Amino acid sequence: MQGKMESRKKEIKNLNIMIRPYKKEDFRSIKELAFSSFKGKKDAIWSVEDLLTAKKTFVADLNGEIVGVLELDYIILENEKHAQIGYIFTNPDFWGQGIGRKMVEYVEKYLRNEKIKSIWAVVEKNNERSKRLFINHGYKEVSIKDLEKELKRKDIKRILTALDYNLGDILLRKILD
Repeated sequence: MQGKMESRKKEIKNLNIMIRPYKKEDFRSIKELAFSSFKGKKDAIWSVEDLLTAKKTFVADLNGEIVGVLELDYIILENEKHAQIGYIFTNPDFWGQGIGRKMVEYVEKYLRNEKIKSIWAVVEKNNERSKRLFINHGYKEVSIKDLEKELKRKDIKRILTALDYNLGDILLRKILD
């Protein structure tokens, strides 16, 4: 087992991961991945539910095996199109191997081509791994007070609702060039 795992880690380091759009036939694999990735059943269930409603979902494919998922939705604020990363999760066997980084970089490039103004994400306060992923990619923490200075009340409500923000969560945003 150890040899097989080492071989798989080498595959990732050798960039054999392809980021691609979700296909219907991926559903079962993603469902299994969600239940192995999340500590709580609630997030696993919601990530699978969101898969059915997300505007765009991308998967990290390692030689036919789905090892990561990123779900996107769009939000209109002040007549400008923004994106939100709903769920991002990877196979725990590969945590720390750069799969999340590859998915975020791919999606940022995709969204720049779509002329998206900014990307939003929300992270639970104790999820250091996800927070670090976003911070390392130039996302900035945004407080409710910051939002009150920038946006109208209806847009604040829209963004917090879209992100399923809960008191204590960390709100992150990256403004695209």
